[in-house]
Amino acid sequence: MLCKTKNSILKISFYLVFTLSSIYGYAANKSIIDSLETHSKLVDEIERIEIYNQLSELYVAESDAKSYYYADSAYKIALINNSINGIIASLNNLGIVSKNQGNFTLAFNYSMRALQYCQLVHSKYESAKALANIGDIYFNQKNNNEALIKYNEAYKIYQTLNYKEGIIDMLLGIGEIHILRMNKSKSLESFSKALNLSRQIGDSIKIAQSYVHLGIWYRYDFKFFIAIDYFKKAETIFNQLNDIRGLISTYENIGITYSLNGNYSKSIDYHNKSYTLATTIGDKINLLSSYNNLFNAYYGLSDFKEALKYHILYNNLKDSITAETSKQIFQMQFDYEKENSEKEIKVLTNQNVIIDLRLKQNLTLIKAFLISFFIILTLLLISIYAYNQKRKSIKELNTQKDLIFWEKMQSETLLLNILPFDIAEELKNKGKATVRHYNMVSVMFADFKGFSQITEMIAPEILIAELDKYFIKFDEIISKYNLEKIKTIGDCYMCVGGIPNPNTTNPTEAVLAALEFQQFVNECNIIKEEKKEILWELRIGIHTGKVIAGVVGKKKFAYDIWGDTVNTASRMESGSEVGMVNVSGATYEAIKEYFDCTYRGKMAVKNIKEMDMYYVNFIKPQYSQCRKGISPNGKLIKIIKPTAKIEGDIV
Repeated sequence: MLCKTKNSILKISFYLVFTLSSIYGYAANKSIIDSLETHSKLVDEIERIEIYNQLSELYVAESDAKSYYYADSAYKIALINNSINGIIASLNNLGIVSKNQGNFTLAFNYSMRALQYCQLVHSKYESAKALANIGDIYFNQKNNNEALIKYNEAYKIYQTLNYKEGIIDMLLGIGEIHILRMNKSKSLESFSKALNLSRQIGDSIKIAQSYVHLGIWYRYDFKFFIAIDYFKKAETIFNQLNDIRGLISTYENIGITYSLNGNYSKSIDYHNKSYTLATTIGDKINLLSSYNNLFNAYYGLSDFKEALKYHILYNNLKDSITAETSKQIFQMQFDYEKENSEKEIKVLTNQNVIIDLRLKQNLTLIKAFLISFFIILTLLLISIYAYNQKRKSIKELNTQKDLIFWEKMQSETLLLNILPFDIAEELKNKGKATVRHYNMVSVMFADFKGFSQITEMIAPEILIAELDKYFIKFDEIISKYNLEKIKTIGDCYMCVGGIPNPNTTNPTEAVLAALEFQQFVNECNIIKEEKKEILWELRIGIHTGKVIAGVVGKKKFAYDIWGDTVNTASRMESGSEVGMVNVSGATYEAIKEYFDCTYRGKMAVKNIKEMDMYYVNFIKPQYSQCRKGISPNGKLIKIIKPTAKIEGDIV
């Protein structure tokens, strides 16, 4: 009696610690694990089943191996002791671990068996848990219709039980499916409900998970800054709780968001973090995702060597997961038939579900088993040989595909370096590109003063390296502001905004790019002054007006623009002073609301009597994120992105 009372008191104390763990984070979680592992040695087998299942749930976030060990141990003890509730909880935990490892067939098997047992004893909580895991498996297999059905069934059960943690999980799952179906309003409603409910119960992990899903929603809405803010909030919480799986998901989503926003360097940093953590806990599914994301990021940077490396790693891991899954399923099913069939049937018999199912072990069955075993072994050896031959052929085929893929990437990248994407696609599909008239574009010329003198004072190799450094940076800057590089002529860099896709924001985007050009050159000159090297001084001119654009040449394509606007922009550049951005009156009228400018007077231009000129000094304070007035803030970015379309502009 005293022993039983002592065990009850200990059990109550563990439930109390369990509740406190959601408040005190990882330190409390580690303390619970240590306490449960110690306590499991002091109790009888019935209580040990429950403790082992609790340990399995706790280890899910950081160690699949330990989570599986405790769930499997609980399952075996439950079979011996005819504990059907213990069997259900163990099967559910085994299903979750198998799903996390990518063994979806095995995970589905465990969860379906758990669901069948639940129907026998009317266990609503474990039924909902099994349905939720089955929904996750369907979701991973891209069967969204079945996934939504299972999530909704689990959601209704959790509502009847008023189990808010489960309700939150299902809201997040349902929201994910809605966002894939492009039903943004329903997905935002689900994610917002999940966050509010998480805050009501004070569950930090659920709050962080809700932040991640809201970040995904805003990323789908192309609001990258808001998305990053939500992911950073989630990262802070997961770091405090040492939730490794949460951090993997967060880093992966931050990396994807930076890729979509064109910041591939930061994207690679975060995907490497996700890759490192996934490797640490042996999470092959997230490792596979990291390889794919790193491939996309390096491809975006045009680093095709690294892109190809991760493309090959992705394919190899994908093949190994498939092979390993099949091997594990065979082994575990064999072990199950051999070791646990009698025990599981005994449990079902004691529950009055199966009346008279007994194994009759006699000489005939032993002989039949041995014959069957040798037949299966022979077939297995034949299958293994055939599989190895097939895998060898697939590997050779994949190598050929990789080479073709690599050559295709190189040719397409070369074409995109010469032509804008839309023009390149039109040229590939039709064999020619349409001549287009644009009513409003902004042409920019940037030229280094005294370049001829510089060429006489430094070695040719250093000269080309310096010029290449500046032009590479200019290429990066114009890609941020929707501008298209036309060509370089010696030390002159020419680009244009508003083509090939017309827009009304190109004057503002061209001026923002010009200010960043000058800032970069000034930063380089500070270093040159310290080293007592020759300074490179830049003049920039911009004019807004009409042009004609098209592709010329047959063997060597060239995309170019023509018109008085081009000539006027060139005059604006030649009339500028070093370190300044000189714009025409037409450009000034389009940008004066956002930039501080100084009137310079009039300049005579060919075919035009005289034209007003202005120096752009800086971005006005209400639109700038820094005192220098170089970088736009969110208010100005929102105005220029996404760009407004002009109807009927292309002829």
